[in-house]
Amino acid sequence: HTDTRGDGWLSPDGTRLALIDSDKNTLWLRNITSGKEVCLVPTPELMTDCWWSPDSKLIAYFTGVESIKIVSADGGQPRTIIEIDPEMEKAGRYAWPMGWTPDSKKLLFQISTRQTHEGLYAIAASGGKWEEIYKFPDPQKAKERGQGLRLSPDGKFIAYQSKQDGNTDIYMMPARGGEPVRITDDPASDSEPLWSYDGQWLAFSSSRTGDSETWVIRITPDGKPGSRPIRAAHGGQGTSWTRDGKIAYSTTTDMIHVFIANTDGSQETQLTKINNLNVLPRWSPDGKTIAFVANYGAQTKRYAVWTVPSNGGDQKFLAVGMFPVWSPDGKKIAFCNEMQRLGEGPTNKAIISIIPADGGEARELMNYSGEVNFLDWSSDGRQIVFSYSRVKDGKNPIPDSR
Repeated sequence: HTDTRGDGWLSPDGTRLALIDSDKNTLWLRNITSGKEVCLVPTPELMTDCWWSPDSKLIAYFTGVESIKIVSADGGQPRTIIEIDPEMEKAGRYAWPMGWTPDSKKLLFQISTRQTHEGLYAIAASGGKWEEIYKFPDPQKAKERGQGLRLSPDGKFIAYQSKQDGNTDIYMMPARGGEPVRITDDPASDSEPLWSYDGQWLAFSSSRTGDSETWVIRITPDGKPGSRPIRAAHGGQGTSWTRDGKIAYSTTTDMIHVFIANTDGSQETQLTKINNLNVLPRWSPDGKTIAFVANYGAQTKRYAVWTVPSNGGDQKFLAVGMFPVWSPDGKKIAFCNEMQRLGEGPTNKAIISIIPADGGEARELMNYSGEVNFLDWSSDGRQIVFSYSRVKDGKNPIPDSR
C-alpha cells in the first residue's frame, strides 16, 4: 500500500489487510481485490500491532500496556478480554499477544515484566479465566530464555528467542517442559519466531545479511531443525503466514520517479521504472526525450545520466555523472562528474563533459579542483554556465574563483 499509514497485517485467508492509522489511532480493513476500505474501530485509542485469528474472523490488538481487545472482522464493538489491573501495572507486569490456537477459540499471550518473563497463557476469545500453557519454574532461566514464546499448532512445542548461549538465536522446547534444542546458530541475531499453520516451518527475523530480513527453517515432527535456514524475503520483516503457506511481510523502499502530465495535472504518466531514485529531469529541445539522473548498480550512492522517450519507452544509460543539460540543437548533452562529499571518494574534481545524446564517447570540457553542478547551455550553443565550489586545498582551482 502507498498511503502514509503504518504496517499492514494480512489475514490468514489472504483476502484482507488490517491497517492502523497511527495519526488518528483507528483500525481499518482493506479488501485486497477491490481496494475497498472500512473503518473497524473508528474511536481513537492507542493501538499497537494486530493478530488475526486463523479463521480470519477476529482481530486482536494491543492498547499500550493496559489492555488487549478483540474486534470482529465484520465490524462491531470491540471487547476487552485482558485488562491489566493497577497491582499488575504497579509491579510492571503486562500481557503481550503471541497468536491464537488453531481453532481460533483462544488467544495466546505472554506475561512479562521489564526484567523477566513469567510464561505463556491462553484466554477464550470471549474472555474469562486465564489458562496456563507454560510457566517458567526458574525465574533466572526465564530471564535468559523466555522471549517471544510461540506455541506450535499441535501444542507440543514452544519456539522462542534467547541469548542463553551468548547470542540471540531461535530455540525449541517441549510445551510441557524439558531441555531446549537450538534451532539456529549464527553470529548474527535471529529473533521473532513464527510457526506456519501446518507446523512444518518456522519463520524468523535475521540480520545475517546485514539487513533485518525474513528467513524460514523446516521443523521436524520431533521439534528439531529439518533444513538449513532459507532467506524467504529480501529486505522484508514483520512476517505473517497465510493458511496456504505463503508469507506476508513489510518492507520500506524510497522511490522517486520522473512523471509527465498536462499543466492541469491530468494524464499523469510515469516514465522511469528501473531505478529507485530518478531526479533532475530536463526536456530535449524538440520535446521528444527527457534526460535525468538516476542511481545505478549495487552502490546506491553512484549516479548516472540516462535518457527516456517522453511518450514512454526504454531508459538508456549515457554516462556516469549528474546535472545533465541539452545543447540547443538537441544533439549533445553536457554533464558534470559525480559529487564526492565527506570523504566518499578521491579529491573532488570539477569536471564538465559532453556526450552525444544518442550515446558514445564523452569529451572532457574542463577539469579543475573543486566541485561543479547546476549546468545550463546558452541558446547560441557557445557557452555553458555552472555553479562552482572551490576546495580550500585544491591544487588546480579555476583561476580568479573564490
